[in-house]
Amino acid sequence: KIALASYVAHFVKRILECIFLHKYSRDIELSSIGAFYSLGAVIQHYWCNMYTSDTTAQRLSNNQLLITAGLIVYAIGEMTNFQHHLILANLRPVGSAAGKYAVPTGGLFDVAICPHYFGELMAWLGMAIAGQHFALYLSWLTMVAYLAGRSHQTRHWYIKKIENFPQDRWNLLPGI
Repeated sequence: KIALASYVAHFVKRILECIFLHKYSRDIELSSIGAFYSLGAVIQHYWCNMYTSDTTAQRLSNNQLLITAGLIVYAIGEMTNFQHHLILANLRPVGSAAGKYAVPTGGLFDVAICPHYFGELMAWLGMAIAGQHFALYLSWLTMVAYLAGRSHQTRHWYIKKIENFPQDRWNLLPGI
């Protein structure tokens, strides 16, 4: 239940960010985003419940230290992700010229290209720690692979689009 609640909260936050915070260079279909996130939450919840026996679920759900630690990691990850989404949103003021890009600065952007991805990975790890289920760790590893690839692509995009882009920044976080 904790994993599902954190998963749903994560994607409610993402949907609200898509509607109210993000500034897209092209039109997006918000109903598709909502459907995708909702389907993911249902699949994740089903997977965890299908492969966890009642005794295992009871034993796992009683480990308050892991639940608390996971929820703290989750909350820090969500706040880190949101903080860096705000920085990105403020790079493109309403009415600014389309196709004009700037180097993000502030927060962890001074050392990493995609610190918002790092925050998201922290949130996913927190969900796994709090939920204490192998499927949640598998989801986290999937997100690590996906966002590591995305951050690598983002590096190349910045280098192509922004003259004199700082080459000393890491993709996700120093060392990653």
